[in-house]
Formats: sequence, C-alpha cells, structure tokens
Amino acid sequence: MIKYAAIDGMVKFDSLTDKEIIRWMKSKNTKEKTWYVFNGCVPSSRFLAIDFKVSEHSYVSYDFELHGRSIMESVGLQTISNEKLLELNVCVLNKF
Repeated sequence: MIKYAAIDGMVKFDSLTDKEIIRWMKSKNTKEKTWYVFNGCVPSSRFLAIDFKVSEHSYVSYDFELHGRSIMESVGLQTISNEKLLELNVCVLNKF
C-alpha cells in the first residue's frame, strides 16, 4: 500500500496501464523506506490553514461544502448534511 502511495505521488495511476504500474512497482526508487509514519494525534491548534488546490498554481481556503462533499459522494461515501452536523456539534459540546 505504501508503494502505491509513493507512486501515486509521482504519477497518476489513472494514466498508467497495468504493465506500467507493474514496472513502477518493480523498478522505481520511491524511497518509501525513508518515510516516517506518525500515528499519533495532531492537535487542531497546530494547523495554520487548510487549502484546496483548484489549479496547477492556485489554492483557496478549503470548504467541505464546496470542495469535499461532492467528491466524497462521487466515490460512494455519504455524509450527514451540514445542518445535521451543526446540530451534532451542539449536542457534543453541551455534553462536555
């Protein structure tokens, strides 16, 4: 799985044939053995911003309703509505 992530970071699988993917898997040095995988929790206070890439050289502030919901739905993942999410946040905040 890590090898796939490394290759996908360099080329898009959609543009490769099965033979090309096998060739990448066997011969390319993707240096995934040098990666450090952190499985801990990063506090939200450490994030300065989250941006969404709209073109090759252009980013905008990420908004789930504008950038995330339709993409998730296009791959079969359903999320609760924004209204229900706000309602849930109120319930959770009132509980703690």
